[in-house]
Amino acid sequence: MIARINHEHAEREKLEQARQELLKRKQALIAENKKRKDDLANLDQDLERFIDAAKPIQKIFEKEY
Repeated sequence: MIARINHEHAEREKLEQARQELLKRKQALIAENKKRKDDLANLDQDLERFIDAAKPIQKIFEKEY
């Protein structure tokens, strides 16, 4: 009976350690996803500025001579 309790305790400790490692990995993935999401948002803003800056050039090419 005591051996069973000791074995169960060891298994629970091992599972808790695995759970903690998975939580750390989850937090790292969440942080990485947030960084990528922010990078994409910034890229979207940069692209909008680029398109706005190119409008005068586009109007010049649209003129018929």
